[in-house]
Amino acid sequence: MMQKAIIAILIAALYGCGGGDSTDTVSAKTPNYPDYTPSISQLAGVWDSSAQIDGLVDVAYMVFRSNYSAEFYDYLGDEYDLGEDCYYTGESIENELNVSLYTQLVDLDDGYYDLITVTEDLYVDYHGTASVLGQYTLEDEDTLTVTVFSTNLILHSAADEVIYYETMTVDTPNQRSFELFENGEYFDVVLTRSNSDAAWQVDSGFYYDMAYLIDTAEDYQLTSMYQRSDKRESDLSPVCSGASYAIAQPLANSDGQVRDNRNAKLATKLKRLSKYAY
Repeated sequence: MMQKAIIAILIAALYGCGGGDSTDTVSAKTPNYPDYTPSISQLAGVWDSSAQIDGLVDVAYMVFRSNYSAEFYDYLGDEYDLGEDCYYTGESIENELNVSLYTQLVDLDDGYYDLITVTEDLYVDYHGTASVLGQYTLEDEDTLTVTVFSTNLILHSAADEVIYYETMTVDTPNQRSFELFENGEYFDVVLTRSNSDAAWQVDSGFYYDMAYLIDTAEDYQLTSMYQRSDKRESDLSPVCSGASYAIAQPLANSDGQVRDNRNAKLATKLKRLSKYAY
């Protein structure tokens, strides 16, 4: 069902995933570093957002364009994804699933940007929005850090009714607040931990899937670092023709054991939420 696909797309966006060539020009001014209020002209270009996860390198790039549109490129042929020699992007999703999808930055001033992904079924009026609010700081001309303050996911039915709502707020480095609406019920939960190495614990509130909230709190790093790449957006090819593998395919180690990684978590959450899409 296309509704399931839309849910999966938005979940992937919240976990860090989003043509035309990017504009690689930077602002004519010479800023002092760190620059806490970078303009879109300074952010425009290709950024290497690759990360090491469980000892494996996950190759990825984030592209910001001068018109505020954005695109995430996840290379599936790396040792983490174990997939095809191609880049998973929003175009992959649109081509396979017949949905409309776009990601853009919204400049909220003073270095705060909302990275928003909006998608809808082309055949029915079913749509959703995922967003990540953060402060963007240029540590130097080629190093960007993004500090996350909140995430939000909202899904609308064909009748434009809210069927699912989820927001996570980073209160402190060791506290996360969640507000959720699911199956007609509202939930407020606060998670805390004693330090960055400690496990998350429930401070207050109730939700029937606390394990999911704890996973969400663990998945979001307070600060992510990107390095400016010398690649152009046109270098990030070929684009994967299909999206289902990257969205919800659990991956296995060489011994056949499924890794507890991003894709497995996306598949689990998709299964839980898909029942509300009909």
